[in-house]
Amino acid sequence: MLVLALDTASVFCSAAIAEDGRILAARQDNIGKGHAEHIVPQIAALMRETGKEFSRLDRIGVNIGPGSFTGIRIGVAAARALALALTKPAVGISAFAALRAQALAKADKPAETAVYTVLQAPQGGFYWQYFAAGGAASPPQSGAAADIAAFMRHRPAAERPGGHAPLSLLIGSGAAGLAALLPPLQAARLRLAGAAPTADIAFFAAAAAAMPAGESAPAPLYMRAGVEAPPNKAAPQRAGGGGRPHPGKTGGAA
Repeated sequence: MLVLALDTASVFCSAAIAEDGRILAARQDNIGKGHAEHIVPQIAALMRETGKEFSRLDRIGVNIGPGSFTGIRIGVAAARALALALTKPAVGISAFAALRAQALAKADKPAETAVYTVLQAPQGGFYWQYFAAGGAASPPQSGAAADIAAFMRHRPAAERPGGHAPLSLLIGSGAAGLAALLPPLQAARLRLAGAAPTADIAFFAAAAAAMPAGESAPAPLYMRAGVEAPPNKAAPQRAGGGGRPHPGKTGGAA
């Protein structure tokens, strides 16, 4: 399977071409702004570098957020336009799902490891999602460190053998800030797995190849402070794509 993956939801403008699980070419440029002007030449350069024709693409994957409101729109619009022009499927991958995959790639026992994916939100808040060992996930949501601390205290007893929560991984642009704000006993149960605002583009490419092609085009995952993102009614909440767009806007890059 030949996959084109796109990510414009943060300060990075990224694209990759992967074939059968192997990255053929990738670029992950920290440009801050100007994603709309950068993404199309970036894609064209990768296609030239690999010698692949657009018609050979089997699927387009895109980061649907959360992240920069404008950046998310640019990436999703590009993926949709390419899918329409090529009559190929496009799939959306949430930033949370890709970050989880990146964290687990470093874990000694991935199948037994839970992950907190945390992105910095406006006004000192966080966008976050929890993935239990095995992949079952909480809804994407936003809030303060106290909200995440409360969630950690009330995790299901089955996830707390002997009454103690197992060590979890923490990843994302809000990871270090959250760890500094949590009570010491809770912070001690977390291990930092990365602090970038988005996952490496290779993890979006891998997720795009693994996901079933949906019947609808990828939709942005917009979030705003203090509000849960609505669950995707078409599929159970698992570690894969994103849900439907939220009516609120993000306040900038997460």
